[in-house]
This record gives sequence, C-alpha cells and structure tokens, in this order.
Amino acid sequence: MVQFQNDREKLHALRHDMKHYLLNYQLMLQRGEIESVQRDIQQMLESRLVVSDVVYTNNHAVNALILFVRELCSEKSISFDVKVILPPSFENIDIMTAMLNLLENAMEAETHIPEENRYISMDIINISGNLSIIVRNKILESVIRKNGSLKSTKHDMEHHGYGIRNVRHVTRLYNGIMDLYEQDGLFCVHLFFPHL
Repeated sequence: MVQFQNDREKLHALRHDMKHYLLNYQLMLQRGEIESVQRDIQQMLESRLVVSDVVYTNNHAVNALILFVRELCSEKSISFDVKVILPPSFENIDIMTAMLNLLENAMEAETHIPEENRYISMDIINISGNLSIIVRNKILESVIRKNGSLKSTKHDMEHHGYGIRNVRHVTRLYNGIMDLYEQDGLFCVHLFFPHL
C-alpha cells in the first residue's frame, strides 16, 4: 500500500510537471522565444523524459506519460501493451490527466490479483479529429456487478475516489462519451471525444 501511495505521488508530480512545462512553453511562444522552447524540449527529450528508447508516438508529452506508466507497471510485474495513433500537436492536458487517472486506477486494481495475471492495455487513436481512448485491465471477477458505480472502496474517502470523477468531468467538459464494460476477463473504459 505504501508503494502504491508513492506511485500515486509520482503520477501527480508528472501531471504537475506536464502542466508546468506546457504553460511555460505557451508563454515563451507568445513572446516569440521559439528557439528557446526548441532547445528546452530537446534537452528534456535527452535527459528528463528518456527512460527508454521506445517511441510509442511522436507526441512527446504522451510518449513520456506512457514511458512513465510502463516503468511503474514493470516495477509491479504488470504486463503493459500500448497502441497509439496521435498527432504530435495533441496537447490537451485535461485529457492526458484523464488518461493518467484511468491508468492509475488500472494499476491499483492489478496489484490485487496474482502477478502472473496482471495486464493493462491502452489504445489511443485519433482519426479525423475524433479521439478514442480505451484502457483495459485484467479482472478475476466482475467489477460492474460488484461495484457498478465504481465508488472507491478505500476507507480514507477524503483522499480517494477522485480519479473516476475527474474522468467523468473531463468527458462532459469535452462533450465526450464514457463507456464501461467487461470483455474476455478485462475491465474496459472507453472514452470517445468527437471533433476534438
């Protein structure tokens, strides 16, 4: 449990850092400091964000998010599969935060099942401005039958249960659709954002 709390703090720090970098770059670009932004992004890619040579997408922010989550999954013996079709220009921090929330919930759920069964997959597909995100994780019993509203089962409700609420909020904010279902022993959350 302590390790999961540490991982949760790392994810929150990543969200904060992503927002900080994007806001700084936005201000620098408004001031015409294009070369400074390019240099800093290159330095970030060479040092701060690189945890692997794997490139899932040319979108550097989303690739960094995926690499970070992959590293956490590796530490927890969770198999992690990713498919991404996303333009490099995608930079919606709200939706990236929703992705992190879904992945954070999936990682926490996987720690409660045997290591040999742990599995998470994520598909991020943007075609013609329509964005589809599907996060799946292995389950041993039906989550929907047991807890259809997905309310947090943790005792400390003051500090838990925000993830799925935040995902629902982002979905409404961008006129999206959220579908929860189970298929082939997997709990699935599908977010769809039309004309994003």
